Amino acid sequence: MIGPFSPERPEGDELLPLPPSRWYLTGFLSPAAGREIEVSLEDEELGAGSELEGDEEAAGAEPEPKQRNRYPASMGMSVLLPAGSSGDKVVATVSYAEYIAEGYKESEGEKPRQVWRRIPREPVNVEVPLDAKKIAAGIPVPDTSGIYLRGKLGPAQGHGLPSGTRALSLFVVNERSAGERGRQDEQFLFQVRLELFFEAGFVPRPNRQGEKAKDWDDRVGDLQFRDHCEFSVGHGVSVEVRDPGDPVRRVRTTWLPRCEVRRVVTREERAVVTDMESLAELGADAVKGALSPLIEAYGKWIETERAVDVGTDRRAEVRDELMRRAEEAKARIAEGIELLARDGEALEAFRLANRAMATAARRRNPERYRDGGSPSWHLFQIAFLLLNVASIAEPKNRFRENVELIFFPTGGGKTEAYLAIIAFTLLLRRLRGVSRPDGGLGVAVLLRYTLRLLTLDQLGRAATLMCALEGGAGRTEAGAEPAGKGSSRAPSLGSAGRGSAVGAWSLAGE
Repeated sequence: MIGPFSPERPEGDELLPLPPSRWYLTGFLSPAAGREIEVSLEDEELGAGSELEGDEEAAGAEPEPKQRNRYPASMGMSVLLPAGSSGDKVVATVSYAEYIAEGYKESEGEKPRQVWRRIPREPVNVEVPLDAKKIAAGIPVPDTSGIYLRGKLGPAQGHGLPSGTRALSLFVVNERSAGERGRQDEQFLFQVRLELFFEAGFVPRPNRQGEKAKDWDDRVGDLQFRDHCEFSVGHGVSVEVRDPGDPVRRVRTTWLPRCEVRRVVTREERAVVTDMESLAELGADAVKGALSPLIEAYGKWIETERAVDVGTDRRAEVRDELMRRAEEAKARIAEGIELLARDGEALEAFRLANRAMATAARRRNPERYRDGGSPSWHLFQIAFLLLNVASIAEPKNRFRENVELIFFPTGGGKTEAYLAIIAFTLLLRRLRGVSRPDGGLGVAVLLRYTLRLLTLDQLGRAATLMCALEGGAGRTEAGAEPAGKGSSRAPSLGSAGRGSAVGAWSLAGE
């Protein structure tokens, strides 16, 4: 992509069989006088047209004018400088490498062939005075030929910027001549990097666009990322903060930007029973003691978040609305716990769903629980299940028509959360359908996926749960009475010849 790359000489000089501008895809600057790319014979052949075109059509078509592509001759970045820094200087560090064409032969008697040898150049520090005229006129990079720093310095205005802030845009410009034919790449700069250092620190540029947005998601995003600012903007290249700190003093360009996405770790509340197999044995008198601490912990978190200073009235409005919705979710979780405590059928479905999920987890990853561990919920998973218990169990519940969205990073446990709701729904349907003519049979859940590989993965995980429900987790011990009223046995989700519990998947055993 950007080089250097030398698989044959990892510790020595790099020799390329082709001109480096054809070898690398980016990361270089061509001379300003020789930026146009020559169209090679291979390129012309590739664009010659389709063999399917008839002779008459091809003869009558006018040739399209060739578009002249150009290599970049400059790259740079913009930063914000604090007020009162007129007499200061920004230190710019320019680093790059060059390639020279030379003859090369591996053994005596062999005809020399042309190769391109990489010559790395030592980084050069340039003191850039904060003088708009000098920056616009250009500052030659010492100990180099035809390389300049050019740019613009002026006042910066923007919502949230301190008064007197100035904007500095600085570019590395390759002003060399085009070079002789066949050796033009000797005038190129490769692996170019520009680094800026400012002792007083750069001014962060806040992004306030989402604060006044009409879209709710944009306003929530603005609130959540209110402390994330830009310290530099790249032109023809990306940028990164070299030494994070307060203040940020050093930024530099990068041709291949990277970002570390940290893993999201869920919090724990020891007072909340999250062990699936323990919840599968839960009695009505123990429901509140096992699950109510979740409500208390959630309430404390809400109060903490409600007191956070978010800086502006508009963001405070978004914060307050989010806390109102959080209070509503807390109330729904409490409602679900109350339902489990008083409704024997709902509790039985909850218990059997936990049993099935535990069985499926052990079947899917037996090595994880080999040393005595047991399947358990993350707090957001059990909260999502409890949030929906009442609206599933009560047809006239005010949240019955709501569509609930669960959002969590990949691999965090979203699938288990909604599979638990599926298991609870299927089991409750069977328990309550014992006295009905249909017996609670029929399609109860529809799953739809838009990505084929995701479909295969989710099919396997859902099938594991269905088999766990059918293979024992959905049955009580022989002769034992389930908690459901008026039922003589716990439900079996499969029934020979009578279809599947999940739409489009016939998973029941004969």
